[in-house]
Amino acid sequence: MNTIDYQAERQKYLQAILDSDAQYKIIVAGPGTGKTFSFKKVLEHIGSSNNLVLTFINDLVNDLNKELSSMADVRTFHSFSKQALHKNLPDDLKSDFFLYPKINQIIEYDYRIVNENINNSKKYFEELDENDGVISKFLKRGSYYNTIGFDDCVYRILKQFESNHDNIPSYEIILIDEYQDFNLLEVSLIDLLSTKSKTLIVGDDDQALYDQLKSAKADYLREKFISSLYKNFQLPFCSRCTEVIVTAVNNIVKTAQKKGMLTNRIHKSFICYKPDKEIDNTMYPYIKHIKCSIHTKKCPYIAKYIESEINKISNDDIQDAKNNNIPCVLIVGPSHILKGINEYLLETGYIVESKNSLKNFSLIDSLGYLNCDIESNIGWRIIIEGKYLTYLDNIIKESFNKQFVNLVPQKFKDEVGHILSLYKKFLNNKLNLMEETEFVEYANLQIAEIKQHLFEGCIQDDAEQLHVPNKDISIKITTFQGSKGLQSNHVFLVGLVNGILPLNHREITDKEICQFIVGLTRARKQCQIISCQRIFGKIFKDSDFINWIGNNNINYKYVDKSYFN
Repeated sequence: MNTIDYQAERQKYLQAILDSDAQYKIIVAGPGTGKTFSFKKVLEHIGSSNNLVLTFINDLVNDLNKELSSMADVRTFHSFSKQALHKNLPDDLKSDFFLYPKINQIIEYDYRIVNENINNSKKYFEELDENDGVISKFLKRGSYYNTIGFDDCVYRILKQFESNHDNIPSYEIILIDEYQDFNLLEVSLIDLLSTKSKTLIVGDDDQALYDQLKSAKADYLREKFISSLYKNFQLPFCSRCTEVIVTAVNNIVKTAQKKGMLTNRIHKSFICYKPDKEIDNTMYPYIKHIKCSIHTKKCPYIAKYIESEINKISNDDIQDAKNNNIPCVLIVGPSHILKGINEYLLETGYIVESKNSLKNFSLIDSLGYLNCDIESNIGWRIIIEGKYLTYLDNIIKESFNKQFVNLVPQKFKDEVGHILSLYKKFLNNKLNLMEETEFVEYANLQIAEIKQHLFEGCIQDDAEQLHVPNKDISIKITTFQGSKGLQSNHVFLVGLVNGILPLNHREITDKEICQFIVGLTRARKQCQIISCQRIFGKIFKDSDFINWIGNNNINYKYVDKSYFN
């Protein structure tokens, strides 16, 4: 039997990418196959720092920056668009415009007050639907507030570049990760940027999860793959996952396609890179299937089982996670089950740090806007909604013909002016105890939360960080979508039952298959799949997906009351 020279084979795939002089390249590669490493080698091969790296996921930007910041400008798509917009300012925006993530909600509400409907404006931008006048109305109101959101920001810079190609920036190469997560608006801007620069895009249609969240389509990746314009490459060797997880993923894909699913999937090899996984393959030869008898608030067996497993994790694994700057434990599943697990962990003494997105920081944001410009329309709009709501609708009606600040009653201006003076003192660490109490009460936030929001940024994912007090171990809990871009030594996938994942086992969707694959491939060492017979009073059967893994790859365990005794 021939043995694989893994190192030589992996180098062969990378070298093919480096040796190609194609203007446009596409790499289709599964999770953990060395995309960041390949980006680094491509940039080193070019030997210039005039390069751009774009991705959709914040966590990936942080990882890529560590390796590539000296060789390229590494940004999220929206960060790049905002920077470009400052350099290519439309006539209807001022140079000191604000970025406010909730601007869609504000503008849609404003138009409802004057009996005009521009609901779901986000989708109009994402799909470049310029019919019905929704986009033009949105931009007009956005200019009134001198404020942009994520989608209209991309749209504005797309239109600026379309009207003046000379202003499109030029790079030695543009590297784009997670291409399957981009929508038509974003793809259109990428195509425009590609007219001035060599372009290398990387994606994996097995990890396409954002069709509903942001109208992303894996078909845009597939179209590039079959296009004669792009030269195709693969990175088949996975250094993250153990051999059993790689085998499971291949079995899942094979089973899905036999059942008539994943019909448009790009064929790609997915092979465990054994030299990097020799020890882990020996220690973790199986995926564990844990079947709990029940999970309720009174009998939280899923949470209790996870806790018992956390307590078994070795100090070596904990240290390894710290060295790699990843969570040691990742708990992935539907939010309603995660909530119960979180409640159990709180009640049993775990310390929970909530991410900023779980709090309302709008008032703090508005004070920041007013601190920059006391006449800021968006600043006063948020303040009125947050503190003087009964006046909001009448002021909005008049604001379509007047500046918002001029419609705010003077007594409210005086009150806000006082709070703004406290805000300025807060920024300079000069609040006394009485002032701090007043400021905290106004904001309905703690000082530490406000500082974190201001100094670490307001855009976070929907995950929570959990820290075990008796161990120096990091734990993260998130949804399947929120797990994108993450990896962990020990992964628990919860809620793997028919009726949850998949929602309907007779009509399984490609997206549900992708969710399962993404969840499995977050694991660097052990992956445990947890099903349950009864969850919050409802009866469930094990997910069909568990059978797709293959019986030889699973170690089964039943957990009921006697297990904990």
